[in-house]
Order: sequence, then C-alpha cells, then structure tokens
Amino acid sequence: MITKGEWKVYESPFAPAVIIDRPRRLIATCHLEVGSEGMAEATANAHLIAAAPDMYEALKQIQKWLLVDGELDRKDLYNQQFIKANDLTAKAIAKAEGVK
Repeated sequence: MITKGEWKVYESPFAPAVIIDRPRRLIATCHLEVGSEGMAEATANAHLIAAAPDMYEALKQIQKWLLVDGELDRKDLYNQQFIKANDLTAKAIAKAEGVK
C-alpha cells in the first residue's frame, strides 16, 4: 500500500523531514552527517523522497503508454529502446510496491 497525497519537505533545526500535508503525518526523516555538506545531502534526499509519489504515478503512466494490449513486441528491433524503458519502469514500480 502506498501513502497517497502530496508529500512536502519541511526543514527543522535537526534535519529536513518529509511529511504529508494532511493530517500532517510523518513519512520519513533524513538523517545527516556532521558538517555543512551533511545538511545539503539530507535536504536533497528529503526532496527525492517527497517526489516519490509523483514519480510512481509517472512511471505507471509511462508503463501504460509503452504497453499495447499488455504486451510489447520483443521481436521487433525497432522496439528495443521501448522494451528497455518498460523493463526499467516495471522494475522501479515493483520496487516501490515492495515486490521482489
């Protein structure tokens, strides 16, 4: 199950935190290493996590676009780039859904 909604990054004095707007549930916190680069990296990671629901939906739409009747013609060399894109999309979606 995926937590739907728009995830946003809220920075705190300790670390950036990704939370969902309503009902303001905490989704994740990004820990940082000591030093200024640690905060920049933690903030970048928080933005990546916050984009996860949007990226998931985009991948689902791309996968629908790549498939025709649920299949790709794997024999046609012209479709090899689409096949690679579909395989990567399917792998990312499976990972997001916790499928091994």
